[in-house]
Amino acid sequence: MPANALETLALLLGEDFSDLRPLGEDGGLSRLFSAHKRSLDLDVVIKRMRMDPNRPADVQREARVMTSLRHQYLPRIFDFKTDGDGYCYTIMERIPGCTLRQYLRQKGALPQKQALLWMKQLAQAAAYMHSQQPPIIHSDIKPENIMITPQGDICLIDFNASLELRDDGAEAVGATMRYAAPEQYNFPLERFGDPQALFGERRALYDMALQAQPYGKVTARTDLYAIGACAYFMLTGYDPACWNQERIPLERYDIQLGDPLRLVIERCMELEPSRRFSDAKELLRALGGLARMDGRYRAWRIRCQAAALAVGSAFILSVFVALWGWLLLRQEGGEAYNSLILQAQEAEPDYLQAQELLMEAIALDRERPEAYANLGALLYRMGDYRQAVELLAQVRPDQTGSLAQGEAAQVQGQIQYVLGSCYYQLEEYDEALMCYQLAVSFCPEDPACRRELAVCAARTGNDALADQALSALAGMNRPEEDAGDIELVMGEIASARGEYEEALTFLSTVVRASDNHSFIGRAALQAAQCCRQLGSGWLEQEIEVLETAVQRLEISENGLQSQLLAEALIRRASAQPERRAESYEQALGLLQDLMNRGQPTLTVRQNTALVLEYLDRFDEAEELLLRLREDFPMDYRPSMRLALLCFDREGEKPAGQRDYSLALEYSREAEELCPPGVADGDILRLRELSGQFGP
Repeated sequence: MPANALETLALLLGEDFSDLRPLGEDGGLSRLFSAHKRSLDLDVVIKRMRMDPNRPADVQREARVMTSLRHQYLPRIFDFKTDGDGYCYTIMERIPGCTLRQYLRQKGALPQKQALLWMKQLAQAAAYMHSQQPPIIHSDIKPENIMITPQGDICLIDFNASLELRDDGAEAVGATMRYAAPEQYNFPLERFGDPQALFGERRALYDMALQAQPYGKVTARTDLYAIGACAYFMLTGYDPACWNQERIPLERYDIQLGDPLRLVIERCMELEPSRRFSDAKELLRALGGLARMDGRYRAWRIRCQAAALAVGSAFILSVFVALWGWLLLRQEGGEAYNSLILQAQEAEPDYLQAQELLMEAIALDRERPEAYANLGALLYRMGDYRQAVELLAQVRPDQTGSLAQGEAAQVQGQIQYVLGSCYYQLEEYDEALMCYQLAVSFCPEDPACRRELAVCAARTGNDALADQALSALAGMNRPEEDAGDIELVMGEIASARGEYEEALTFLSTVVRASDNHSFIGRAALQAAQCCRQLGSGWLEQEIEVLETAVQRLEISENGLQSQLLAEALIRRASAQPERRAESYEQALGLLQDLMNRGQPTLTVRQNTALVLEYLDRFDEAEELLLRLREDFPMDYRPSMRLALLCFDREGEKPAGQRDYSLALEYSREAEELCPPGVADGDILRLRELSGQFGP
């Protein structure tokens, strides 16, 4: 700007402003200046914009929007002036600091805690704007428009594209690639003229507008998409892909990110606006209670991980009673700390509440190891093996708090036992073996440590160490309730060596003869795995051993065994047509019993629907799957099963009456939700049917 223009601006602003100078271009039709406002003794930014003759109300609207807002995460607007040359000037608070993009260039991707804080602040600013009458939509939330202040807070700036939302929605003034929701590209197609005459960027924009037509107009949910995109950028350091391109899932990045926050971000960035949070307040509630966010999903995840262990793992390490239910070693001193651990123990099986209580105990006294040991065992039981490893790796061997030497050794032994168990489930067997050896050195009289050392040694091919640990276990003075542990370990060692028939002999004996319910349950799961390894000819023995375990265990103990028994009966129904009805009815009885116990796994509910379908009870199967789809909207399997059910139902109708439209709709939904690389038999069958009957 020439000097005389600066003088003109100085005259327009008046004597209250000094030290006026240009700051540089701000994109589009605007330009920025800095000045000092004497009356308030603070620096301001003056935004100069030329009024578009085709849209003369836009600049007036932006100023009106901004001057009405008062929020800690939004800049203050002091005044609005116009001159006679077609320019207007918005005078606003100058926000010190740097943009979010500049911050990440200096610091790199953010840890979850910091990203969560700034995501909450963005949601608070959006909730405030959306609460105005009429609601105000920023519609251009992106890293360049988020300032990071010296105090470590965000400030959302630049309302150049802000909209006042009317009842019928609004058309976007503009959109920033990668951070704009699809509805921001929903421009009237007639605006482009003849599509055949378009080329280059204008043709690309037309194609995006065409794709965006189903997504409606801009609403308050549009800002939520941008907040999710900014959170993606904060956590990864990379811009997300544009909405019409394939986005790299967050779980593919090497970052520490919990499932609850990941689900919140993914929901914000749903392409269909109706599938995002209903408003910024709902987003804030989700962010404010991540530990309890979507409790059905969290509980399902914990149970499904346990079920996956039952189905896929040869070694379910279930002897955690001593670890989790142990009495506090020292009751004198630290009453608040002791109380928190006792409350956590009493909270079981509410894993989330127990976890929060133990974290409080650790925060209260970081030198005492008891809470670490309990929390590590809890995380193991929840299936969070990697998190348990990261937690327990922080505990130093000399970190004893106020414990005496013998008590400290017991705690350290339990910590190493849990670490070994976690490494084992992560299939990091060498690390597991080292931890079990340390556990034995700390607690040489603990049979559980000897048992797991023997099995792990066999898994790593260290037969001499396995035999030594087994011999030491046999020579220990064990309580009567541990009868059967030698057979259990011998069975698991044989299984680790691939000697499945020999393993089955030992494990079946434990299931039939042991009085230790923990051993019975563990042996039954391992025996069922051996039968599956031996092939379909061993199906009846698998059913027999699981039936015995279900009968001998208490109802509260036999959930996994009942689930596996139902699955084995379903396989028998398919393999033996003459026993089809009998097997399906038996399986249905087991599954419905598991359903009636409360909060069944997704697998149980899905298998129940499958059996109902096989028994030609289609309406019941459909109703169950629809509830499952509603409860777990992020999982592809309910939609997959609904699609297969619809294909099967339509296939029974006369050829002229078949309508596969609903089946194809569910199939498309399942494909959208299905993670890359998944290729189980059902999804492959669905793809084949969709290709056969689809357009």
